[in-house]
Amino acid sequence: MVELGLSNSTRSDSLGCMTPDEQLTALRDPLAWVSRFWPKMVLAPHQVEILQSVAATPETFCHSGNSLGKTRSAALAALWFFCTRFPARVIVSSSSNKQLKNALWPEVAKLIRRAAEPLGLLVTHMEVRVTDPQTRRPYDDHYMRFFTTDDVENFQGIHEDTDIPRVFVIFEEASAIADEFYDAAASFADRILVISNPLTTNNFLYQYCVKGDVDDPENPGEKFRRVIHIDADNTPNIIGGREWKALGHKGEPPTLIPGMLTWRQYRHRIATRDPLWVLQRIHGQFDRSGTSLMFPPEWLDLCEEMWPLAKDLPRGPFGLGVDVAEGGRDYSCWALVDRWGLFWIEVMDTPDTSVIVPHTLKVMQKHNVRSQSVLFDRGSGGKQYADLLRARGYPVRAISFGGGAHDKQTYKNCRAEMYWRLRQAIDQSRWSKVTTPEGRDKWERFFAIAPGQHLLREELAVLPIDNDGEGRMKIMPKGPAPKGSKAPTIKGALGRSPDRSDAVALACYARFGPGPRPSRKYAGSVVARPQAAREVEQAGLPVAERERRDEWRRRIRKRIFGQ
Repeated sequence: MVELGLSNSTRSDSLGCMTPDEQLTALRDPLAWVSRFWPKMVLAPHQVEILQSVAATPETFCHSGNSLGKTRSAALAALWFFCTRFPARVIVSSSSNKQLKNALWPEVAKLIRRAAEPLGLLVTHMEVRVTDPQTRRPYDDHYMRFFTTDDVENFQGIHEDTDIPRVFVIFEEASAIADEFYDAAASFADRILVISNPLTTNNFLYQYCVKGDVDDPENPGEKFRRVIHIDADNTPNIIGGREWKALGHKGEPPTLIPGMLTWRQYRHRIATRDPLWVLQRIHGQFDRSGTSLMFPPEWLDLCEEMWPLAKDLPRGPFGLGVDVAEGGRDYSCWALVDRWGLFWIEVMDTPDTSVIVPHTLKVMQKHNVRSQSVLFDRGSGGKQYADLLRARGYPVRAISFGGGAHDKQTYKNCRAEMYWRLRQAIDQSRWSKVTTPEGRDKWERFFAIAPGQHLLREELAVLPIDNDGEGRMKIMPKGPAPKGSKAPTIKGALGRSPDRSDAVALACYARFGPGPRPSRKYAGSVVARPQAAREVEQAGLPVAERERRDEWRRRIRKRIFGQ
């Protein structure tokens, strides 16, 4: 029999309450272990698949949409591995400390608290240990630790002489993790679990997910690497929701697995989100098309084709964006945007910065721009010019590109939010037209750009769609890069400042605003209790309706889960 650890009489953790046969079963079968300590937990088929893959396969990669249970799966896998062998080392890492603190670490801590039998674990800040009952101190070689991928040295020197897998590394939200951390982990880990939304195509996550499963040629049916894709369309709540509606039932369908994406959340996000967001965060798919650029060339081509239509339409009201130079460095730029697109743009060399305020007033008066629709970049002296205008009675606004976004959960900073707002205006899938009673097409919304704006297109073309470690939209900084840093910057890519695109982004933000915040009404919680969720769902329903929903829930669970 495999030696799992110390004898039962000296163990203080969950191994101490198991017989040797039970220990061996738990080692081989994570589902049996989970059902013992959380007997009421219902796992979706893809969560079962992740646990079984971790038990049998050296590497498991999972690309998934949001709120589909991948964090719960990773937490269960970490606890199962840690609690079924001794010694064991579990390293859980993410590119963002906030992501660890707000997602995977709370899920692990919650599972420990709610176990049906005590797990006997010592939980400290971002660490789980087991205490030696003789010395009353934690074992040095048996731990679960959570830390960010800040320094690759954190992944060195972690190894264990192994008769069974004893070192497990989990990468969460791996889209923002550099290849060197995976390479370091692969050199010592017996098991690796990589989970993430598929937000990028430029690191190891995309490379290995696209390659697919890697079979073990000497052992048919076994694999060296398993790739699992989780699409919201194939999850229980969404399958159940479609069946509920197909049967003609009214109202929202019952939730089969609380905490996972619900039918209502699914419909709301499909209807209101950008197609790329839906592709990556609902369907869990990588974007392999040109739309991985924030402003694809074909979108800009279509904007230019719409220019003749915009010329014949009444223009205004306008948003005016002003990106100013500092003492002759770069250029000052003014841009006007209305509902039909970019109306006008002017670039001026301003070694004498005293001309900026009077020129701005001239533009405002000529095009009848309201003061509240004028937006300055606070940097490079923009705040001072805005203050001068406000002192003259023109309440213009100033905003910092590096400041906090209006929607902090979606965008890393204001630059990312403003450029994404510009992208939404240019995205032709958001344009609309109607048919008049005479049978003619009439445009209600589009975004035109005058032909010949080659420098503006050049500035927009260098911007990829990117995300930080928390999954928020980000844009590479304007620059220059810190000394010794190889991080890409806009100035580094262009060889100059993006004055034109900054001014257009400011004008678009001034004209259309940041857009509404996502409603918290649809924010699903990963810690919702099944009984509490059912009570909320059934509050105020007639008894007959409650019984009908419960019967449907039992039937659909039997079909999906086999129970």
